[in-house]
Amino acid sequence: MHRDGHFIAGLWQFPDLPDPQGKAVPVIADFHAGFFNDFFNVVASTLQLENSTLKFETTATLVHADQLHFAGKSAFGSHSIIAAPLSVQNLQWPIAVCELGTPAWMAQAKIMGRALAGAYGAKL
Repeated sequence: MHRDGHFIAGLWQFPDLPDPQGKAVPVIADFHAGFFNDFFNVVASTLQLENSTLKFETTATLVHADQLHFAGKSAFGSHSIIAAPLSVQNLQWPIAVCELGTPAWMAQAKIMGRALAGAYGAKL
């Protein structure tokens, strides 16, 4: 938590998987969508307030999306590349306002996770 009240988190390294030519390339995987659930839970547990409502503006940015392939589980259970990098350098989520402690709070985490997969044409 920053002193001005905002929360921020980041992933700095991504796993490598072999592309169709066998070259190791960085991937963002379907399991990374769970990052949003984890982050929203951390924020909620940090701010355990009774009889108080807090609204947050939520967003995310995937920097260098044009360098990250997308990986999903194969029929055999291991992860493999299922989509090429995006054509945009940075993938930006729209700003959404959510109220902590409401059903919309964790719903927003799921929306953001599905948006990550959806940007690459995948479904969670």
